[in-house]
Amino acid sequence: MFKRSWSEGMTLIEIAVVVSIIGIASALAIPSVVGLMPRIQLGSQVSILNSHLQRIRLKSINLNRNVKMTFNLASYPAPDNFRPMIYDPNTGYFEWDEEIQLEEIDSQVDIVQMYTSSSGTKTTGTLTIRFYPDGTADSAWINFTNTQGFKRQITVSSTTGIIKIHDTW
Repeated sequence: MFKRSWSEGMTLIEIAVVVSIIGIASALAIPSVVGLMPRIQLGSQVSILNSHLQRIRLKSINLNRNVKMTFNLASYPAPDNFRPMIYDPNTGYFEWDEEIQLEEIDSQVDIVQMYTSSSGTKTTGTLTIRFYPDGTADSAWINFTNTQGFKRQITVSSTTGIIKIHDTW
């Protein structure tokens, strides 16, 4: 029979070596993760706005009415700066849609420029994207950036109404 001459377990030196390796690996990884945070935050905020646009497009299809999303760049990023409105055929006017609650966009994310086929290119003022009951929409794009210079773009196809996010503009 073989008998071990050392006791079971790890020595204090082995534990110290493992802890120091973990510490060194963490020290190397943390700066790269911190450097990615602005890009991740921008992507998150653009995804939130993308999901709002998707919901508004689906609402237009479900209600069989025109629905529009108006952006007010003067009050950006307050939640009231972009609100969905539904066309009421009885009055002939668009009315605020209280069902869709929009989240506030982070103040470090900036809308730099917007375009719709009906309004043209704008960097200030208001801009409206219309969604139609057949699933189509105004052709549009919205350019975003943040304080670190990362860029994202949302595009809306006029023929299909499909909304996409792009990594740059």
